[in-house]
Amino acid sequence: MENIKLNLGSGNSKNMQDAGYINIDLHKWDYVDVVHDIETTLPYEDNTVDKIYCSHALEHCAMVAVPKMLKDWERVLTKGGGIEIIVPEIEACMRTFLEAEETDPAKWSWKIEYILGGQHHQSGQQLHKSAFTPTWLKALLERADLVVDKINIIHNGRNDCIHLNAHKKNE
Repeated sequence: MENIKLNLGSGNSKNMQDAGYINIDLHKWDYVDVVHDIETTLPYEDNTVDKIYCSHALEHCAMVAVPKMLKDWERVLTKGGGIEIIVPEIEACMRTFLEAEETDPAKWSWKIEYILGGQHHQSGQQLHKSAFTPTWLKALLERADLVVDKINIIHNGRNDCIHLNAHKKNE
């Protein structure tokens, strides 16, 4: 059986494609394999996907869509199949913004963009529509019947991000 790995909200990620992932994005970039809106039902049968990777894409999806999306991801995963999610940690982003001097240009560029999303390039889903803390993200995955294995906060050089690993139950 084929080992299916999905990179959801991939953007133009050649690295993940080279690692054997199917890149799925809303727009047809050079390295996108499947053009699809990840807020809608994934075009895969139940229990057919071994791994889902979603880095800095979930925050671009509508808050009301996220629980349905996670349940759909659980649907397509094989038993024991894994999910890896990376998103900005909203409270850290807000602290970074609030603690910056009012006249600091970084406050009004990358520091606010971690909260609101990118403003300079509106092709695609640059605006942030959802926000997460470790507790909230864990609760959302558990509500989707996924088992959270690990949550780390990783500083990416500018801000703190949640790095979560989970899997589908083996039952």
